[in-house]
Amino acid sequence: MPTRRNFLGQSAAFLALSPALTPDSAFAGAGLVPDAPGDQSAALQQALEDATAAGRALRLPPGTFRVGDLWLPEGAVLAGAPGTVLQAVGKAPILTIDGAGDGASAPRVTGLTFRGTDAVSETGLVEVTDCPALLLEHCRFTGTGGRGLVLLRAGGQVLGNRFDGCRGAAIAALEATGLRVEGNLIEACDNLGIYVARETPGPDGSIIRGNRIRTIRWGEGGDGPNGNGINVFRAEGVIVAGNVIDDCAFSAIRLNATRNAIVRGNLCSRCQEVAIFSEFGFSGSVIADNIIDGAATGISITNFDSGGHLATCSGNIVRNILERSPTNPETTPVGISAEADTLLSGNLVENVPGVGLALGWGPYLRNVSATGNVLRDCRIGIGVSVVEGVGATLVAENLVDVPVGGDGIAGMEWDQVVARDLVGQAGAYPFLTLTGNRVEAGG
Repeated sequence: MPTRRNFLGQSAAFLALSPALTPDSAFAGAGLVPDAPGDQSAALQQALEDATAAGRALRLPPGTFRVGDLWLPEGAVLAGAPGTVLQAVGKAPILTIDGAGDGASAPRVTGLTFRGTDAVSETGLVEVTDCPALLLEHCRFTGTGGRGLVLLRAGGQVLGNRFDGCRGAAIAALEATGLRVEGNLIEACDNLGIYVARETPGPDGSIIRGNRIRTIRWGEGGDGPNGNGINVFRAEGVIVAGNVIDDCAFSAIRLNATRNAIVRGNLCSRCQEVAIFSEFGFSGSVIADNIIDGAATGISITNFDSGGHLATCSGNIVRNILERSPTNPETTPVGISAEADTLLSGNLVENVPGVGLALGWGPYLRNVSATGNVLRDCRIGIGVSVVEGVGATLVAENLVDVPVGGDGIAGMEWDQVVARDLVGQAGAYPFLTLTGNRVEAGG
């Protein structure tokens, strides 16, 4: 059991390891006055440069400092105490970090609140460019008509921060270089939680793990770019794992034109469109061990017509699908859907007022294997596209339990059932192999 003595010892050891918090690193900035009504940008900039030149961190006391357009020198450490607020005085970023080094010269920002204004802007409260080893932790980004944190060609760590009341993305990482975004709280933002994107497809390597994201609205409308908890666009090698995401106007997690993405162990609740989306020209998506409770569609692995293919979808729980999407009327109630070169195995889907497992859409079906899944209380357990031109499909060893009047394994032409019992009619569709499935009605 922990004791007061060893707790204090551990706390002292932690403080000794923290350069922003050791007594010899604190540096008093001349001319800085907490809660002064005027613009203190020049005084804070000078204090930052003086502290960095002396090899010390600058630690600000509690209070509000009205500042803007600051820049962080290479090797700088900027820290706050509880209640330290940097209040924006214009549309420009409060703080810019540009071209900072790595190793001993890597910048660190900790323990500050960055508060914006209502003025609509495309800028972030903090903007980071060409910084390979940033450490930004335990800060708050709030109340801005723009974005919270913008990172361009940046790596390093964004840990344990809070973002709320951002009009744009809370975190926008563009052309990232191995970024870790972990343990952040993001809530009540108008358009996006975390956005990882590239101008052209290429290696990224971002890890987005253990974040809590909730209430992401759909302020600027559209049919998918906004309203998402985590949106990954054209980035390769991204891992999205262990996040808790609630109440998104569109998707909890959206992969658009990604390559070799892993989405594992996330908990997604109350999404108003597709909860987990792998769409357009994606290639190599692993979607595993996620829980989805409440969405218009649970998981969609789609857009074979745009080159989207190659995925595994396994061990997921999907339940409580909505009758319709409040934000996108084109979304149909489906548990899990897939179109091309996809393995669906060991998923459990429950309570869908449509198709539990949808294989293909019209002619877009090729090399899909659905094995060992459990479908329960779905109006149609498994729907297989039987439109002319579809490719090889395997449906094996699935357990399907549908309500009275429902269809177990059905043939579909687009959204219409044309064969209510594919098991009994399988010979009419040479592309399709059905074996070892068990269908129960009214269970």
